[in-house]
Amino acid sequence: WYSVRDECYYNESELVDGKAPTGAEVEWVTKEPSYFFKLSDFEDKLLELYEANPDFIAPTSRRNEVLSFVKGGLRDLSVSR
Repeated sequence: WYSVRDECYYNESELVDGKAPTGAEVEWVTKEPSYFFKLSDFEDKLLELYEANPDFIAPTSRRNEVLSFVKGGLRDLSVSR
């Protein structure tokens, strides 16, 4: 499912009452090729980098926020549009 307004693809399980989580209308795209950046492949590598280099994230007050975001699971990023 694709939301033109959000410029984002959604899985069926992410839809809420047939719409994007943001409330935007979605449409089924069947003929458009879709290319993804495999961001999910970098989750463990990023966590290792952050652990080995505590000062990598600046300001340090945002470190826990970034760590929580990455630990929450990174989704692949559609780069088709």
